[in-house]
Amino acid sequence: MHTVSFERNRTEARRYGEHALYRKTTRIMRIMLPTIPLILFPALSRACPARIKRSPGRRSFVSRWQLKHLNADDATFHKVRELDRVVSVACVVAVGVTTEGERRVLGVDCGPSEDEAFWTRFLRTLVKRGLKGVRLVVSDAHEGLRASIAKVLSGTQWQRCRVHFMRNLLSTVSRGAQETVAAFVRTIFYQPDHPSAMAHLKDVVAMLTERFPEAADLLQDSAEDVLAHMQFPKEHRRRLHSTNTVERLHMEIKRRTRVIGIFPNRASLMRMVGTLLQEQDDEWQVTERRYFSIESMSKIDAELEGGDVKELLAAIA
Repeated sequence: MHTVSFERNRTEARRYGEHALYRKTTRIMRIMLPTIPLILFPALSRACPARIKRSPGRRSFVSRWQLKHLNADDATFHKVRELDRVVSVACVVAVGVTTEGERRVLGVDCGPSEDEAFWTRFLRTLVKRGLKGVRLVVSDAHEGLRASIAKVLSGTQWQRCRVHFMRNLLSTVSRGAQETVAAFVRTIFYQPDHPSAMAHLKDVVAMLTERFPEAADLLQDSAEDVLAHMQFPKEHRRRLHSTNTVERLHMEIKRRTRVIGIFPNRASLMRMVGTLLQEQDDEWQVTERRYFSIESMSKIDAELEGGDVKELLAAIA
């Protein structure tokens, strides 16, 4: 009886291992084959098949979008083989919210580093493909990205990711006092509107100045950047104060690319990331629930001077 049970378990384990190896090999082959049309955005990679580049629907895809908020975040890094060397390559993603309150993937690109030149080239690519009228950019306080936003998307409000900001703020405080300081700072974000939040922030700064001067200075200097989302409709604030949407995308990309380990070239990396983003974009399009309701999106239009501007952007990079 025990011998039969052992043989059955061993057979099932071997069969499961064979199926797992088959699935892994299939994924790898799909990623490596250069003939599969997997690139989502033709303007971002030369590896995109010619038949997709010739597609007028794909070419005008982004130019048809009318968007509201822009959110940008640090890149993820992946290992790629170049000239018989394994190098780390940065991969960035941009996501947008349309005027109807629907999320869409805007673009993806990879480069040797996420410096100002790389971010500037990436944002200019989006602008050339129809991006305009940006109202809000949400990102981490990456200097290269901030400089690129000011250069390419001038006149746009910038929201510093609150999650990253709290980490930076608490790093200036002793571990024993971090929970107390975090509780005081969070009360700022519970205020009903922007003026109230700014007034309460000044009170919190005054309380922190004596014991935690470095944290108080950082909070004071970042006041406008951290509270920029408070100037938008209340229904949007919970999703505008951080880069959680793009963080989840990056986590999924890292989970999938970890299977490969080292990519043979940048084109294979772009094909895999493009596939994942295409799947996510399709899923967002078919979902019944909007990211923001149409009623709440109309409140942003009502706040514009004259009410004439309709092309507003919100993206996540």
